[in-house]
Amino acid sequence: MATGLGGAGIWLEKVAIKTWPSVSVDEVLERDDALSGLLRAIRDMEMDASALELLTDDISALRQKLPAELLGGDDPYDPTKPELLKEALEDIKELLVNRLLTTEKGA
Repeated sequence: MATGLGGAGIWLEKVAIKTWPSVSVDEVLERDDALSGLLRAIRDMEMDASALELLTDDISALRQKLPAELLGGDDPYDPTKPELLKEALEDIKELLVNRLLTTEKGA
């Protein structure tokens, strides 16, 4: 699109790519199996402020054990920004659904 608008004279500063999974979390939540139970537990944790605080504490303790090289760049688990943890939990749910269902179909 940028090439069509300005040809070689346009500079793109940031490109963000968003993909969509083949199976949605909502579809899996309707099922009655272990995966849907796990996703419901994560969803319940997202709604419980005290559970999120405990998770943040656990992640902070884990981060202290990691080498400094792994902690560079943007930190999605910054304890001062709980909204980042909620976003990370959304990503975790999507990853779980796609990884586990892909494994399930491949078996």
